Amino acid sequence: MSLRKIDQKRFNKIVKSILKVAKDLLTPGNKTSKREWQYVFQDIHIISTGAAVVKGDGRQVLYDKLKELLQQHVDGILRAMDPLKGMELLSVYREKFKTYSIGSGYMNEPCRPLNKELKKASSAEVEFQDELKWTIEDLAMKLWKETVFDALQSKVVPELVDQIRIAREGNDIDDKMVADVLLSMIDMCSFMDEPTVVYIKLFENSLLESTNEYYRVRGEEFLNTHTIEEYVSWAHDITSKEIYRCNVVLPQFSQKKLLKQCLQTLALDKKDEFIKSAKDFLNENRDKELLKMFELLEKANALYVLTDPFMEVIIEKGKSNIQSLKANKEMTALTFYDKMRQLHEHYIRICERAFNKNSLFLACVDKACKIVMNIEKKKAPEFLAKVCDSSLKKSSKAPTTDALEDRLRYVVILFNYLQDKDIFQKFYSKYLAKRLIHGSSTSEEAEQGMIARLKALCGFEFTGKLQRMFTDVTVSQQLNSQFSSHMNSEAEASSSKSAANTSMNIIVAQRGAWPLSAANTPAVSLPNILATCMEKFSTFYTKKYNGRKLIWLHNLGTIDMKSTFGKKRIEFHSTVFQTIVLLMFNENQTITTTEVEAQTQLSTKDVESTINSLITCKLVKKNDDGSFYLNKKFRSKRHRVKINVVVQREVAVQEDKQTHTAIDGDRKLFLQAITVRCMKLRKSMRYNALVQEILQLSKSQFTPSIPSVKKCIEELIDKEYMSRDRKDRNLLFYVA
Repeated sequence: MSLRKIDQKRFNKIVKSILKVAKDLLTPGNKTSKREWQYVFQDIHIISTGAAVVKGDGRQVLYDKLKELLQQHVDGILRAMDPLKGMELLSVYREKFKTYSIGSGYMNEPCRPLNKELKKASSAEVEFQDELKWTIEDLAMKLWKETVFDALQSKVVPELVDQIRIAREGNDIDDKMVADVLLSMIDMCSFMDEPTVVYIKLFENSLLESTNEYYRVRGEEFLNTHTIEEYVSWAHDITSKEIYRCNVVLPQFSQKKLLKQCLQTLALDKKDEFIKSAKDFLNENRDKELLKMFELLEKANALYVLTDPFMEVIIEKGKSNIQSLKANKEMTALTFYDKMRQLHEHYIRICERAFNKNSLFLACVDKACKIVMNIEKKKAPEFLAKVCDSSLKKSSKAPTTDALEDRLRYVVILFNYLQDKDIFQKFYSKYLAKRLIHGSSTSEEAEQGMIARLKALCGFEFTGKLQRMFTDVTVSQQLNSQFSSHMNSEAEASSSKSAANTSMNIIVAQRGAWPLSAANTPAVSLPNILATCMEKFSTFYTKKYNGRKLIWLHNLGTIDMKSTFGKKRIEFHSTVFQTIVLLMFNENQTITTTEVEAQTQLSTKDVESTINSLITCKLVKKNDDGSFYLNKKFRSKRHRVKINVVVQREVAVQEDKQTHTAIDGDRKLFLQAITVRCMKLRKSMRYNALVQEILQLSKSQFTPSIPSVKKCIEELIDKEYMSRDRKDRNLLFYVA
């Protein structure tokens, strides 16, 4: 479809009608008819396609005429607003820009073909490039900025900042008007690559500066006449109001900057006062004040202001608790556990009430408790193992099922803070062995539950031996049943009642799984009745398991023995050594320590300890000549009497010392094992890299010292598991 060419006269008439419509669009109250609006689209399209035969480029002429019209219009707006000030200026400015912006937007619609053609021309012809690169709408905004805004900015911008100050002082302002004027500063720069640059440079920076100064002065004035907790509440309220005002007045990208500035001035600049007050609030359990401080600093993304004093308070409190226990000589396993649990529970509750269960503060509790737990680095693991033992062992003071579960759950929580978990493992296995041997566990379910918790935390390797101990007990129960059937069969065959009158419950323990040592077992000569039973079981076991060797640990055995005192029959629960001594009274009225030593082959120390335990329970008495006799007047309200063992302090200390010696030995083997494992996997490693790798892999068990790691490496080099490079001594190779 070809367009009809138009001459100069017709062109001038068309331009005149276009300018009239454009002026009507920019002028409030003027209306454009539908017919005029349709002709404008048609006329501009004709001119844009080059159909006008006129002097010069018709597109250029129309563009210049529209530019001239816009310039005259903004000049008139400036003349009308120049005398105005304050709120009146802002009000008129908003209305004028709104009308101008809408009108120029409507103008741009029929001018789209013109914009398109001029863009092509500006790309092809050098003389057009700078002059015609803006659309009519962009041109309108550019002229507004350069003519109206640049002339009035010295009055508009300060008035906008002042309006926000007035609102901060509690007075009412026209929020919508302020927001519209601020938005106009961005809209008028739509022709620029960065439309917000003028807003940021002229208004935002000025607002941030005035905000800092305003709240600095107000904050100092308030703090001089009020307490810090009142200041925190005031700052919290001020910040909440500022957030609301930002959402109503400021563009979204500017809101975060202003809030950050407020919090910087109100909170971070008062960091030292906050830290000191936070410690006081924590020590005084003032959760409400802490919560307000937390919420204020959370908005500022500065929770580190609280986390450091929070950790310090926990550590100080924990150290104070331990020092108090030591000073009052109350340091026991249970008191240590109670204090650590109270410490952990107290600050976890503070995290819930004052810090909204924030992960940073929960992590602070973990870090602080880890430091406190490891103040008593060697004792803490032993204490936790003892708490488990006292809880899982049958006694009149044993906790209820729910209380037991709760205590074991918290033991595992505290256990997780230990650096030297292998010490706990050693003592726990030691106490577990005693419970299993003496059958003193409250329940197998509770025992297995505790092992399951440890396994979930530390892995199968940590609890493997503990599980094998339970397996041995189960296998031993089956073995005892088979042995009992075997003994009954022999008794029936020989018509002898002696075998049937004596029952045995034997635990066959694997040497590598149980923390038991034959080296610590005293040699003893057993009475015939006990020796016969032992020999029969050994024969039975050897036939069943050919090639296995039994080593009897008599010091761990117990015997239930029935006796008659007067007309009353009493059953005694005693150790093997106590039973041997008591059986000697069947043949002797009195005995001496020398006679006991000769008959039992026990050491003087063991004999004296055994006799003292019998004297303590008033079953044996001492003559003036130093000999001992059986107290035939012994009476007890109970049918079954347990003869307690007198454990001397020196013996207990020696056992603990042996346990720690065993731990040191296990650590040495553990370090050697993981060192060889690393080298076998990597084939070659730098010396320092190997040291760091060993330290990392050891964390789950204990924290070794660097000298011990280096000593381990040197020992493995001497044993030819590794070798050094001849040229580079820091390079190690695995020797297959």
